[in-house]
Amino acid sequence: MKKNIKLLSLIISLYLLFLLITLLVVQKNSLIPQIDYSAWQLLHSSNPIYLKFFQLITNLGQPLTVVLLAILGSFLVNKQQRIFLLTTIIINTVGNHYFKYLIGRPRPQFPHLVKVQGYSFPSGHAVAITTLVLVLQIIIWQNTKKRLGLYLLALIALLIMGSRIILQVHFFSDVLAGCCIATANTLLIKYLLFDSHLTIFDSSNQKS
Repeated sequence: MKKNIKLLSLIISLYLLFLLITLLVVQKNSLIPQIDYSAWQLLHSSNPIYLKFFQLITNLGQPLTVVLLAILGSFLVNKQQRIFLLTTIIINTVGNHYFKYLIGRPRPQFPHLVKVQGYSFPSGHAVAITTLVLVLQIIIWQNTKKRLGLYLLALIALLIMGSRIILQVHFFSDVLAGCCIATANTLLIKYLLFDSHLTIFDSSNQKS
């Protein structure tokens, strides 16, 4: 019970943070450009090797790539985990696609270092890779409790999300918002499927 309260508190906090960022972006609050520019300065480099690395790494976070990886990965897990994986990926990627058009935030005016299209907020790469990585981390933890895989997945997610700022196709606030909403949605779906009194699956049988 106490564990569920902590989980729900985290989910609510993430939704509130996402809502706050969204409101500040929509209202064009001066705080957002300051934070975005500071993050860009921190990560920016004109080193060609640095930029080439992130041009390669950013491709791993393409929403279509993530969906295909999720479909392939669904054959390697049990039925319960498969439903969790595919449901979460579909809800987050499709929902983010339409939310982008609802907000309609233009992309950064810096020269884009990779080809992009569509609006900027929230970052589709951040939503997609956060969802995939978090679901995989949950599945790994359910099955093995080994931490190395969790850390490696987290590092990949951070590199991909950072690449969107480095390649000047997203603001930091786009990436942060995408990470927040994807994490909140994923944890909420996990809670509904495995942890709540309305749970669809029995958590004691997750490895079957």
